[in-house]
Formats: sequence, structure tokens, C-alpha cells
Amino acid sequence: MPTHAQPHRSCRARRRLEMLLRVSDVLEQTADDVDPAGRQIDDLLAAAGIARSTFYLHFRDKAELLDALGEHVFGEFLDVAGFWWALEAPVTRPDVREAMERLCDAYRVRRGTVSAVVDAAANDTGLRDRYRRLVHEVVGALEAAIVAGQLTGTIDASLDARGTATWIAWMIERGMTQLVMPADANATDRLLQTLTDLVWNALYAPA
Repeated sequence: MPTHAQPHRSCRARRRLEMLLRVSDVLEQTADDVDPAGRQIDDLLAAAGIARSTFYLHFRDKAELLDALGEHVFGEFLDVAGFWWALEAPVTRPDVREAMERLCDAYRVRRGTVSAVVDAAANDTGLRDRYRRLVHEVVGALEAAIVAGQLTGTIDASLDARGTATWIAWMIERGMTQLVMPADANATDRLLQTLTDLVWNALYAPA
């Protein structure tokens, strides 16, 4: 491989990421004003200050853009969830509360982007399948954390790790998108407390 190929790819990846972040910023800034499902690609590009010719060098269409945005924000969510999955014994209810609060904050910061991806996935089979795969990546990471916790005695060893991880991951994903993201501060606090109770009782509460 030519020695100049890797720097070229790195530069291209950096420009692609910059575009993703600029579009994501537009989606967040207009989250309360514009229906994300009806947002045309030309409108997004104009608001983000991205030329059409530049956009199509990196993405085939809006669906590929939203797919990349979904992958990017789920990467952020996985990073945030790392705090939760790294909790060590003895895990306390306040520990779980802080972990859930970090996840809530992450979703609310990216609510415009997540809404755009979720709404588009409802009408695009390919995008919906890829979105489900992103959630299943979370399931896999949570399953590994549950198994690790079972080995150290932090999490109930009788639980089916895969099944528990699947239910909790999908519960959190749906709860965040459908309940937390549109909620006001008071409602968010109540939802956060309920989520804390659910996760605490499912995984950590003494028998």
C-alpha cells in the first residue's frame, strides 16, 4: 500500500466526522422547532454550512448520514455507560442513580440527533435494522458487565445475563427516547428515580 494512503484516509475520516458533528449540532439546535422526519437533506446541509458536493463525497444519501450519526451517538452512549459497568463492590443505590443520571444527560444532549435517527428508522427498513444492531451492541456490552459483576458477587448470580441485558438495554433505549428526551426537569427527575429503582432491584438489591 502506498505510504500516502493512510494519511489520506485519516484526513477523509476527520472531514467526515466534522460534517457529522456539524449536522448533529443543527439537529440539536432545532430539536424543538423542526420535525426531524420531515427535514430535507438540502435544508440540513444549508444550516450546517456544508456544500452538497462536499457532502456527496462522503455520504451516498440522507439515510447513510443518519446511519453514521446513529453509530456516532451510540458510541458516545457506550462511553458514558462505561461508568455504570465499571462500578465495583459494594455498589450502592446512589452509585446506580449517578450512572442512570449520566445516561439521561447523554440522551438529552443528543435528543435532536437521536430523534432524527429513530424517526427515519421507522420508515426505512435498512436503517431500522442497523439501529437495532446498535442496540444489540449495547446488549452485548451490558451482558459482559453483568457476567463480570456476577463473578465478583456484585450482581445476582442467578440471573440469565443475556436475557437480563436484553430487557434492560431495550427498556432504557425506549424509555430514554419516548419518556426522558421530551420530559421537563421535574418529570425527568421522577423518571430517573424510577429507572434507578428498576436497575437497582433487578441487578444489585440484596435478596
